[in-house]
Amino acid sequence: MSTTILSFQNRVVIETLHNEGRSLRYIAN
Repeated sequence: MSTTILSFQNRVVIETLHNEGRSLRYIAN
């Protein structure tokens, strides 16, 4: 159970970082 929660949190963090990187690239342009 805890492992599934951990993987879910990791996926959320990865999604957030991906979105932030996209916005940073957009702002840079």
